[in-house]
Amino acid sequence: MIHKLRQEYADEDKINVLDNLCRDFAKLRNKTKVIEDRYIPNELSHVQSPNKKFRLIVLESEQNGEYGVTSVCVTGKNGGASMYDVERINLDIKAYWKDDNTIIIESKKEYKVISRHNQIQFGNDVIDVNLVEV
Repeated sequence: MIHKLRQEYADEDKINVLDNLCRDFAKLRNKTKVIEDRYIPNELSHVQSPNKKFRLIVLESEQNGEYGVTSVCVTGKNGGASMYDVERINLDIKAYWKDDNTIIIESKKEYKVISRHNQIQFGNDVIDVNLVEV
């Protein structure tokens, strides 16, 4: 819900309220300690596709400041998927639409890739993913 709120409203006050509610719920459920091992996503950018069907999102998340991941994802009306994930945060990764069916991801060869997809399909829509590593 927090991720969805960031995408649609970018209202930091509402995001903080929701995050605090999650923490309060975890306290009540566990009674002794707050669960802090969860990943908290930070949306770096999002760009709507030229045909307005999809959003291209670059986000990073980390767990207790120890393990970070930067991801490039596509979301649509009925779901989403990650196309490119690398270890660490605060990296120089850019993603943009070339056209309705092609995404360009600019990254660096030295980044440790966790997963990578060259193509993704949502129903009848096929999106090609071109990775440019420098």
